[in-house]
Amino acid sequence: MLKADPTNTRYVCVALLGIVVARGAVTAGFGPLHPSERVIPPSAAGMGMQGGLSSQWFDRTPSGKQSRTPKGVEDGAMIYDPLQHRILLFGGKTDAGRLVDGLWAFDLAKSVWQEVTVLDPKPPAVEDHSALYDPIGQRMIIYGGIGGFSGSTTNNLWSFDLKTQRWRNMKGADVPRRELHSAVFDERGKRMVVFGGADRTHLDLYEVWALDLDPSSPTFEKWQNLTVEEGHPPGRLEHTAAYDPKKNRMVIHAGYAKAQKQLFQDTWEYVFDQARDKPGRWRRIDTGNTGPTARRKALSVYDASRNWLVIEGGEREKLAKRPVMMADAWAFELTADVWLDITPNNQGPAPRIGHRGIYDSDSQSVVLYGGVTEDKFLVPHDVWELRIQAAK
Repeated sequence: MLKADPTNTRYVCVALLGIVVARGAVTAGFGPLHPSERVIPPSAAGMGMQGGLSSQWFDRTPSGKQSRTPKGVEDGAMIYDPLQHRILLFGGKTDAGRLVDGLWAFDLAKSVWQEVTVLDPKPPAVEDHSALYDPIGQRMIIYGGIGGFSGSTTNNLWSFDLKTQRWRNMKGADVPRRELHSAVFDERGKRMVVFGGADRTHLDLYEVWALDLDPSSPTFEKWQNLTVEEGHPPGRLEHTAAYDPKKNRMVIHAGYAKAQKQLFQDTWEYVFDQARDKPGRWRRIDTGNTGPTARRKALSVYDASRNWLVIEGGEREKLAKRPVMMADAWAFELTADVWLDITPNNQGPAPRIGHRGIYDSDSQSVVLYGGVTEDKFLVPHDVWELRIQAAK
């Protein structure tokens, strides 16, 4: 387990585009707290700091004996619902490893969970699926994952209308099967773009597929294969990804090749073609010797206010055949293509994998939930907020 070092008084400065990036002790400037927030006291080293930004963990776990939490705590899928300022979580598995099909909402203003009552039909129980928010249709889309009695890879595709609170089955004959993949929303192309993962017969895929989400398009809700054979990254699963609207690209990082049992530390971009019906092009991004340790199953969110890909936690190389999980936080600054260490020095969530997170555009913070820790694989039902603001 990672621990803060109370004797750590280091200051690290890096020249970045003429700006000094520093890490060291800072003063908090986070404003008033919601009554449900519990601030964990920082260590003597203060809070994390990068490029004039300070970061701090806040425990947002609901308290009280009457507090309810989702049954699915590991390997579910989450989105931020901007219409009601809440998190929506679907599926995952319980403390005992049983798959669930419940939909839960976390009220970000009140810090409480509530199960969302929906009418049939609804998606089956699933884990290792993806979810994204479709701003055009104002809906949650969930895709793929492992489900059913056989525990096999699915091609399930469902949408949840955030206004009517109804599910719709979008599954068709052209839907590829996927698990442990990534999915991003391509703002310019108005589509969901999927990379990597596995299907029923192949591990460590490098395929790129897109689902058209533009209602005015003749191919609305149809799939297109955008796979590029030349210069593609090694196939992988359990990686992180984000869409960069400024450079019109998908950025992927790290992950795991199960066939070779290899962890990755690399960062790649898939630049979309100006024509929606044509594949893009891959390029490995040179980040030097900086950046996170090779890992898989890290949390991944896109910070729209700063144009960052934010990752947290994950599993690194095993020691003595035992998993080693992490609790560090990093931001890939997509404008300059550089990694920033934004790990707070105050006590936060225990190292873990299988957790999920969202970017809260109201507070401009990252909120994470659940997962499993390396401490005898305990499954915590906790909620944490990583708040990042300008240092004062």
